[in-house]
Amino acid sequence: MPDFNAVMIIGHFVVSVFNVPLGQPLYQFVPFPNMEICQEHTQYQATPPTGHQMSLEYKMYKNAQCVTREEFEAQMNAQRQQQAPTAPQDILPETTPIIPKGWEEK
Repeated sequence: MPDFNAVMIIGHFVVSVFNVPLGQPLYQFVPFPNMEICQEHTQYQATPPTGHQMSLEYKMYKNAQCVTREEFEAQMNAQRQQQAPTAPQDILPETTPIIPKGWEEK
C-alpha cells in the first residue's frame, strides 16, 4: 500500500421509505497523502439530505469523514480485538450418542 497520512472513511447506507435500514452499512477506506487533500475530496462523496433514489422504495445515503493514519489504525486495532476469538466457551460438551436397540456400533 502506498504511504499515506490520512484516510477517508465513506459510509453507504440504504434505507426504505419507512426509514428502516436495508442490512448493514458498507464502509470504504480511501488513503490520502495528507489531511488537506482528504478533506477537499469529502465534498464529492456526501449525498444531499434527500439521498439518492435507488428505486420506489429505497434511498441511498453516503457520508464521508477524514481521519489521520494513527486514528484509523487505532480504530482498526480496536475492531480486530472486539472480533478476536475468545476461549472456546460456546462449544457444546461431549455427549455420549444414544444407540437404538438392535443397531450395532461399527
